[in-house]
Amino acid sequence: MAISYINSIESILKSIGKFPKQKRYNIREEPDTCVRGAVLGDILLRPKDAAIKGTPIYPSKLTFRRKYMPLYEECIELMQHHDPTFEFSTIQINDNNVCKKHTDSNNVGESYIIGIGDYHGGELRVFNIDGFEYIDVNIKNKFYKFDGSKYPHMTLPYTGSRYSIVYYNIV
Repeated sequence: MAISYINSIESILKSIGKFPKQKRYNIREEPDTCVRGAVLGDILLRPKDAAIKGTPIYPSKLTFRRKYMPLYEECIELMQHHDPTFEFSTIQINDNNVCKKHTDSNNVGESYIIGIGDYHGGELRVFNIDGFEYIDVNIKNKFYKFDGSKYPHMTLPYTGSRYSIVYYNIV
């Protein structure tokens, strides 16, 4: 049952404590705000000043840290339980982030997202390609599949402790 994986992941998330700060300027409401999270799986390494197609792909350094390995493995198990045919290269863990309207320009194709934690609100708002009309999706303990590289999206306000887990491809 998926809820057992979700409970296990939530327990692991609580044991990790605060995640590292991430730059991720495209999701910040204010330039000086801090977002926290971790990228597990493959990452693109690119020059600091530009994203260049064809840049090398490497495993995230966090993936190999002992404290993140149980989380990474349990997230993989959760996706295999939910959709064993979905292939992904990377998992983004967002730690209590309220993301502004953005697209995921480095993602390729469809992604899955799920919200975990003891929170109220925090729906995912997904806009049409033009960015004007939208739907609000409750992702708490529920997967939602969409193409974040095409459809602008954002997090609605919430109270409590909220993590989101995003499964996606970078190539």
